[in-house]
Amino acid sequence: MDRRFSILVADENVEFRASLHEALTPEGYHLVNAGSGREAIDVVRSRPVHLVVMEVRLPDYSGLEIYHAIKQIRDAFLPCIFTALETTPRSLQEALSEDAVTIFPKPVDMPRLVNAVDWSVERFYSRRNGPPRPHRRRVADP
Repeated sequence: MDRRFSILVADENVEFRASLHEALTPEGYHLVNAGSGREAIDVVRSRPVHLVVMEVRLPDYSGLEIYHAIKQIRDAFLPCIFTALETTPRSLQEALSEDAVTIFPKPVDMPRLVNAVDWSVERFYSRRNGPPRPHRRRVADP
């Protein structure tokens, strides 16, 4: 049985998803891709997901709408890190009001995003019966 943490990456940009795969797979994470909000919801309904990295603007729905829908599907908290081409104090406030971990402007500083993923896994799963945490050296705080 695969005991790695599973991360849903919801972004229509194939290159961004590939760069996340390159950065997170060697760290022991299993990535599941979704190019739209509907696909993201289907993923959450069909398999265990431990964390979401999601673009604020998906082609069919906003990331905030999808995260709200995901929280209705799940019976437990699911950490989410948003990405956005444009971040504003309002978008940050909206993301945090939905209980998101944080929001990163694009282009994403990949080492910082990896740190945010590691931090989220440590914070939300270290004392629960989740899969074992990946072991890696931290670069900087998110």
